[in-house]
Amino acid sequence: MRPAPNPHPALDRAAVRAEMDQARADFRRLVSDATPADLRRPSDGIRWTNQQLLFHMLFGYLIVRALLILVRIFGLLPDAASRAFARLLDSAQRPFHLINYLGSCAGARLIPPRRMPPMLDHVIAALQQHLERETESALRRGMHYPATWDPFFASCMTLADLYRYPTQHFRFHQRQLTLDRVPATGTTGPAAAAAGRGKSSGSRAGSRPGAGLTPHQAQRFYDRLGRAQDLQAFYEDRPAAELIAAASFPAARSVFELGCGTGRLAENLLARHLPADARYLGTDISDTMVALSQARLRRFGGRARVLRADGTVPLPVASGGFDRFLAVYVFDLLGPGDAEAVIAQAQRLLRPGGLLCAVSLAPGQAPAARLISQTWTGIWSRAPGLVGGCRPIRLEPLLDGWHVTHRALVTAWALTSEVIVAAPRPADGPGGNAPPPRRHPQDPETEDPGAIAGNSRLRSPPVPGNRVVGTADGRRRL
Repeated sequence: MRPAPNPHPALDRAAVRAEMDQARADFRRLVSDATPADLRRPSDGIRWTNQQLLFHMLFGYLIVRALLILVRIFGLLPDAASRAFARLLDSAQRPFHLINYLGSCAGARLIPPRRMPPMLDHVIAALQQHLERETESALRRGMHYPATWDPFFASCMTLADLYRYPTQHFRFHQRQLTLDRVPATGTTGPAAAAAGRGKSSGSRAGSRPGAGLTPHQAQRFYDRLGRAQDLQAFYEDRPAAELIAAASFPAARSVFELGCGTGRLAENLLARHLPADARYLGTDISDTMVALSQARLRRFGGRARVLRADGTVPLPVASGGFDRFLAVYVFDLLGPGDAEAVIAQAQRLLRPGGLLCAVSLAPGQAPAARLISQTWTGIWSRAPGLVGGCRPIRLEPLLDGWHVTHRALVTAWALTSEVIVAAPRPADGPGGNAPPPRRHPQDPETEDPGAIAGNSRLRSPPVPGNRVVGTADGRRRL
């Protein structure tokens, strides 16, 4: 396949190298920390043991060296040649999966775990050297692939896509390991769960009644949820539209999103609401979500980047570089300390005049919505895994020291969401002093039900006309 016209900036080679280096370091820790019993234990969701799966993660990098040769060959041939080749391979899907399974079983027997990290070091070093020598024209060459063979194979992939593939493959399978001491990349720290976009882990193992889910459960849930997250549009789209209308995105030149999910909101903003030269940076704790977002936003080229968060604060982003900080359906998962850490990071990342833009599940006001939210909270307090670890909260009281420019309650299909747009107060401005301590509003049933409607917890007066209660067939302003 000939090089495609490319109006976008070149592949970020430094980012690809950094991702490979991080995978190499994580792999070495995984192997060195594993006991013989850990290696013999079955992995999660597939038939391999942990040792067999570790070999398969190594094999993902090994196979790319052969695939690079194929791309160079088919890249010089007519498009029909690689299309026919991909169809032939797709027709052999069943025998391929059997060979793929047996191959990793055999590889794990032939190569002991202590030899796997040096092999990965060698192959990654070779891939990085190849990447540095590639021309921009070569990186745009591509071929058709058997998309049924691997979840990260697309029907058509360029050489640039191929250099990204092995790390995506590595991170996906890392979540299936059941080692006792999995490296804590992306699993610890105050912002860990937040980086996974809030609603997390359908697994009940390890969840604590009344305390939500662990960050590791959040990661695993999102890796499994994948594209199905878009099915939440039935109640998320209307609050998102409210947020977009209120946050002056046409005036924003740079946007940061914590927990970008599948990239659906980012795609909408970049395609319809942000200026043509605006840039977007999204993060997520789930490798599956990062891969889905990267694929979804690829058409925007260098305007959009999506990185895997490592689950720690401060976030690895320069201070004062963004006009908007997005956290959409994130705070409804977080505990008090984590929520405060995220808000502190928003204040650090925003430049003067920047806005925090947040949406969260909220307690319902109308009878049906109130019944739904109370039932949801009751389930969460006893078995948080049944509701993905999230619950209705009051978002506004978290923002002491912020000037709320817009607040709305939007209800769709009896699920109520709170929409907030807020700006940090200057330290020496009115109301800029630290407020007195107060109880954190994470359990909606322990707060005064009238506080949210009366706005009694906001230090500054609300903006007139910014309260909305939505219904499935319309909204009314209060």
